[in-house]
Amino acid sequence: IEPLADIEHKPGRTKYTCGPVVFIEAEAGGTLADHVHPEPETLWIISGKGKMQVGKKTYDFEGPCILTVSGNIYHKFLPITDVNFIEQRHAAGNA
Repeated sequence: IEPLADIEHKPGRTKYTCGPVVFIEAEAGGTLADHVHPEPETLWIISGKGKMQVGKKTYDFEGPCILTVSGNIYHKFLPITDVNFIEQRHAAGNA
């Protein structure tokens, strides 16, 4: 059993980090992940719905579902309802 390495509270979300995996509770109406990073990532949406902007396109999602984002691509996560999800970044080229 590996203990949680970090619990971070910020306005609009709580983030629980354990190794390479992060569990996030995102509140409705916020903006998360308004950024670019070199690693590809997978988001396992457990519950909730929202929009995910990837590059210039915006996609609607509703959990349960899986979202994947390639590395070096601008993306923004917009929860419409409260959203619970697991995020994992992968080494470049290993999504």
